[in-house]
Amino acid sequence: MSSLKSASRYTFCYILMTFLLFVSANNAFSQPATVPSVDTRVQRITKLLNLTPVQQKRYAKFLVRRDNERNAFAQKQKTLPPAEFQKLQMELKTKYEAELQQILTPQQYKKLNDEAAKMTKQQPQTQPKPLPKK
Repeated sequence: MSSLKSASRYTFCYILMTFLLFVSANNAFSQPATVPSVDTRVQRITKLLNLTPVQQKRYAKFLVRRDNERNAFAQKQKTLPPAEFQKLQMELKTKYEAELQQILTPQQYKKLNDEAAKMTKQQPQTQPKPLPKK
């Protein structure tokens, strides 16, 4: 049961982050030269979820912090062993999920998850690589 719960949580995090990356027009854990501004990304998610002005400010701060962490993560990725990289990647996804739950209402969070699920159904599925056995 525990492994099923972990797999479901991993799948949920994967779907959520895929959606957020799509909405924000970012590549996972890297910053291409054409990343839309924070304001543009806040406007997109505001349109989707009808964020309040307070939520918009909190989400903007979240994006800036997340972008900075992703840049640092992209640099670390080059030096980390694969198992450690996957562990850190999962920790970041879990952290981002928790932060979003603090910014959004339960209804907004559900809508975000529903949209993420739709997006992943429209995209080709790629399976995460399993961690190497020790």
